[in-house]
Amino acid sequence: MPLLQHCIPIDWQADAARWRNGEMNLANWCQQLVASKAMVPLIHHWLIIQGQRSMRGLRMNTLGWFDFKSAWFAPPDPE
Repeated sequence: MPLLQHCIPIDWQADAARWRNGEMNLANWCQQLVASKAMVPLIHHWLIIQGQRSMRGLRMNTLGWFDFKSAWFAPPDPE
């Protein structure tokens, strides 16, 4: 985090000490950084495809699309 300490003008050492001593609510501290636009969170959502449970090999590409080229169906369980 050394680079970040030079980019956001807060007293990092004092805040770290307050956090270690249990004197600071970390969620509120993070919310203040977001509210002041010092940090912009990147949001990640897990996506789930609903369909055949026997489908295997589905992957998401770098653009967030599901890549079906290597998808396959598992053979049915022998009864």
